[in-house]
Amino acid sequence: MSDSNGDLKIVGAKDKRKHERKVSDNRCSITMFRTGLPSGHNGPTAFILKGKKRPAGINEELLIANGCEPGSTIAMTENAFMTDAAWEEITPKIVQGYRALPVVRDNPDWWVFELVDGYGSHHNCAPANQYRYDHKVLSLKEEGDSSHVNQAYDRQTAKSDKQAHREALNWLMQDKMFNSNLLDQRDLVCTGMAAVRKSRDDPRVWESSFKATNTKPTDMLPFGDWIKSIQGYLTASDSYDLVQHYGAVDKYSLLPPFWQAMEPEKKRLAVDIVKKHDGNAWGPDCVKELMSGLSVLITELPALQTCIFCALDDPSHLTRGVEEDAALEPVVPQALVEAEANREKANHGLSMLMRNPPGLSGLALFDHYTKHVRDSWRGTDEGFRVSDALDIK
Repeated sequence: MSDSNGDLKIVGAKDKRKHERKVSDNRCSITMFRTGLPSGHNGPTAFILKGKKRPAGINEELLIANGCEPGSTIAMTENAFMTDAAWEEITPKIVQGYRALPVVRDNPDWWVFELVDGYGSHHNCAPANQYRYDHKVLSLKEEGDSSHVNQAYDRQTAKSDKQAHREALNWLMQDKMFNSNLLDQRDLVCTGMAAVRKSRDDPRVWESSFKATNTKPTDMLPFGDWIKSIQGYLTASDSYDLVQHYGAVDKYSLLPPFWQAMEPEKKRLAVDIVKKHDGNAWGPDCVKELMSGLSVLITELPALQTCIFCALDDPSHLTRGVEEDAALEPVVPQALVEAEANREKANHGLSMLMRNPPGLSGLALFDHYTKHVRDSWRGTDEGFRVSDALDIK
């Protein structure tokens, strides 16, 4: 549409069947699945969009032409979220991308180690797990709520991606002022590709991320030293009292209801299946036999695994049913009482994490206070400075 002055404004696209009027902030969203290597190289990327058909022009060729690695792909779902079906759909392409990575492509007999977060679809989809196993991809799932410590992406790479997204979105919004003034899924895919290019051009992004989670093989710390470096995340263990909790809880009472209500014959069958597959326990064949023999879902296998381990340690679990909790007063060994009395705090020896470390007084304690406060403000937007109220220059 143009006016008498010759100004042109685009109000719609010819091939777009439905147009939206901008009446509020844009709430369009997509899901982006990112992978990378400790060496700094990007892995394949997947985009999950909303709808049944891909938007015109959005395909694998576009992704690779704009910086994504081979194996990058697109899947469509009803709400643009990752689902089991979408995970299964993108798996062949992602695995193909893994096998095409540097070094891996020159060693087809090597296994590829894949570390994913605890999102359900990443481990609930049996066909996807089987496909990975068949193509020598070994997947490991993080424990829930541990990504801030264990997941490389959540460190430097996530910050780099968010910065690239903001820059790309800012440019797109300025461009959109002259046409529809609305962002769509195509635009969000473009911002995702901008983030991929940013980490591609700077290998230090992935390298520093893996180093921060102690998963870069060439820079790994011994486990004891690594635990000390993340001591701040482990202080919750101080609230667990060995004497108070000794023998107070029966392990069987903590197991899920489906196991307690299971017939003794089926419990024995579960244990026998795991013993039969001792050489490859919890491999694909073992999992399939457990699912068919016990009529359990794949989502119940993690809980079932704990139940079987407990039954192997204490065979009495196999004959017990649903029971009421028994309130028995445990007899605590004297050695355990002494161990609890002598147990050090989780931050023992790490004075830099303590506000009042033992053994400091006077000027040394004052210097520690100032350093502790300065470190707590480091990296914030406000920064560390002396309060104006103190009238110190």
